[in-house]
Amino acid sequence: MLHQVLTALAAIERGHHVDASALQAAIDVQEALLGRLGRRSLLQRADALHRLLLLHREARNIDRACDAGETLLGVLEQLREQVADVRYRPNFVGRFRYLHVQLCEMQLGLGCVTQAFRTIEASKGRMLADLLEKRCTRMAPLDAGLMESRARDLGFIYLTLLTDERKAYFVLVGAGEPQHRVVAFEPIVTRYGELRGGRLRPTLRALVDTACKCRWQTSRLSLGRPKVDFLALLAPLVNWLDAALPDKGHLVICPDGDLYDVPFHLLPFRSARLRDAFRVTGCQGMQSLLAQLDRPPRRPDAALCLTTLLSTEVADERCRAKVEALRSIPEALRACVRTEVPPDVTDAETLQEFLAPRLLVHLTAHGVSASESLARDTDLAIDDRALLLLAAGGALPGAEDAFDSAYPGRLTPRRLAAWPVLDDAHVGLMACVSGLARESWGGDAVSIVWALLQRGVASVLSTYWHVDAQNGAQFFCAFYQHWLLGKTSRADAFALAREALARRGRPDAADAFTLSGDWR
Repeated sequence: MLHQVLTALAAIERGHHVDASALQAAIDVQEALLGRLGRRSLLQRADALHRLLLLHREARNIDRACDAGETLLGVLEQLREQVADVRYRPNFVGRFRYLHVQLCEMQLGLGCVTQAFRTIEASKGRMLADLLEKRCTRMAPLDAGLMESRARDLGFIYLTLLTDERKAYFVLVGAGEPQHRVVAFEPIVTRYGELRGGRLRPTLRALVDTACKCRWQTSRLSLGRPKVDFLALLAPLVNWLDAALPDKGHLVICPDGDLYDVPFHLLPFRSARLRDAFRVTGCQGMQSLLAQLDRPPRRPDAALCLTTLLSTEVADERCRAKVEALRSIPEALRACVRTEVPPDVTDAETLQEFLAPRLLVHLTAHGVSASESLARDTDLAIDDRALLLLAAGGALPGAEDAFDSAYPGRLTPRRLAAWPVLDDAHVGLMACVSGLARESWGGDAVSIVWALLQRGVASVLSTYWHVDAQNGAQFFCAFYQHWLLGKTSRADAFALAREALARRGRPDAADAFTLSGDWR
């Protein structure tokens, strides 16, 4: 009997037509098999529900396909709760790679926006986020109504999205009734290919990676070709918001997939930039955000400031100005709160001993992106690829240590998972995290920022691309002074620091910064 089902699914996967009677027969067989499973193996039940979803979708029974998908999400949640260690769980990513996207697309097609919102939010963080978040925060229900209520109370609008290789599925909550839009990548990628002048058809990932390397500046990618305005190319991602949003306000964006590395605040919007109309901050999902907003905003009681440079930089006279600039950060913090400055050679294990709730942690270190690390070592686990490079064995790291999986000074999301819960803490990351925040569709989040927020950290200040030491130090010092001494909100301190750096003639550096988590 199962052979009949598998034959139909194989034909569907190959794009072949399946006769309506054969398709209905396969559905009947699969429903009968599902009924016989009863409460036996959850994994077998998950497989059966997924097959049923695919068959109903092919038969255009979208309502029943959605029912099967929503039931499947519940079964997967039960499976995750049964196995404490994510490394020993079944490979949900490989088994149900497109599940959330398939379900979201069908729900939006039916106009079920609140259900699509729940599906999108269920996808945030996938397996690893489920595990870590349940250890350190209270999980809020995946309810658009709850988010609307909190958005109304606190005066913000929430934009969440889910991506696959072809499209981005957006849902907007907090600006009246929930609204949605599906944006296809094909026109964006096609136009990029025309400007690039290459023969090979590019991908959205290639576009974003190139834009990150160019710091999202308008650039000429090859001799004789027109300049590429990366931000203008991606303007369709936010153009539809013009009619949906008020004139001004606070916008919280929860990105996904290849769009994690896109500086949404810089995208063209209403003849300017999105940041000119809205205060834009980021988050890692509704459940994480609401757990942060349920706690009253608190300023840190004390600060910890660790600077870890490469051994070659410390010895290089040409880096003296960089070293001096970085020393200004702990000095600025000391003027605001009690500040501890551990030795530069502090390793990851020793650093953990300093940590506590309500602490401001400022880390200056070199960051290595998941894409760079993966290119060097494909054997690394999904939560070991992104990292900050710290000291080890009483010595500063060398450049070669970044790609040595045995080097103990690698501060990765896996190591961060062992940190104590840091409720109400704030982390400033003076390290390039562009590429570290990527969560591919169907995969696990691999971001340093994401991992910190999962440990209960209230907010993280980081950058999309590399900022030199002098400008970075000026931004962080201004932010800390406005927030801690000026008693402003984090969002106001962020805006004031950005404006000050832009006035000094460095808008490219000011635009690199991003605030995630609690903005109050």
